[in-house]
Amino acid sequence: AVTPLPGRVIPYTVDGLEAVATMGRAELGLPEGVFLFSYVFDVSSGFERKNPLALLDAFEATFGESRDVYLLLKCFNGQYNPARMEMLRRRAAADNIRLVEEVWSDAQIHSLHKVTDCFVSPHRGEGFGLNMAETMYFGNAVVATNYGSNVDFMNAGNSYPAAYRLVEIAESTGPYLKGNVWADVDVEDL
Repeated sequence: AVTPLPGRVIPYTVDGLEAVATMGRAELGLPEGVFLFSYVFDVSSGFERKNPLALLDAFEATFGESRDVYLLLKCFNGQYNPARMEMLRRRAAADNIRLVEEVWSDAQIHSLHKVTDCFVSPHRGEGFGLNMAETMYFGNAVVATNYGSNVDFMNAGNSYPAAYRLVEIAESTGPYLKGNVWADVDVEDL
């Protein structure tokens, strides 16, 4: 709209992660012999947009405190939203849920994507969806809100898109303004 020049989309490339993803579950402090769900998110990228509480709702409703499954919530930059982080810490207190708040190296993150059984993203909006793409690169399952740029590479044939409805943003949070819309994932479908 602002220029007569043509625009071109240059897709993001995910490749060569095997060289970096060298750690196993034990090295990451994760249990063996369980089905591992994971979610990685940056709190400063919008806690409400990343929507980890919906994942906790879905996980708890589906699995309760089963020892056959494990959920790793890997986040960072929690200092930007201390009230929400305190709520997340309280909610993630079950024995089959672990919250990791420190910054991990690329090797740790890529290794997590390689050893996870299923990456879950309950986002309300997504730019590219790098964590989803990297997990899929290793051939592992991804469940994610069927909304945002991740739908450029995710579909019912290669992943598990979760249903959603568009809702009005009730309160401005960061660059997401009251009155605009974003996705609200269907927790039961998730």
